[in-house]
Amino acid sequence: MASTNNGQFSELKEIEVTKVHGDLSQQIIQITVDKLSLILLKHAVTFEKRKAWITPLGIFVTILIVLLTSTFKEFLCSAETWSAIFIISAGLTFLWLVKAIVTARKSESIEDLIEKIKQQS
Repeated sequence: MASTNNGQFSELKEIEVTKVHGDLSQQIIQITVDKLSLILLKHAVTFEKRKAWITPLGIFVTILIVLLTSTFKEFLCSAETWSAIFIISAGLTFLWLVKAIVTARKSESIEDLIEKIKQQS
């Protein structure tokens, strides 16, 4: 590389280039800002659904740990009632988790969104 000395180049080093590899083909999408904004607003919810399984998984694991490690005592209700409440909660949370995973798998990817933008432009 050349070094500068008061704005002038001094001593250039030569680099031998033996082979050049390049992939310079590109696709260009031309679209107006308002169309792109509408498409992105429509799909923002879809992208959030891809991460919606995290909350039910955390709750389910927490309830499962409580069920496996706790001995329920009588407090406002009987111990059996508390156990039933946690078992039902675990079941409902598991169903929520399954639904969230199925929804996440069906939701659109970035590539799907790009294809829709290409069709709109």
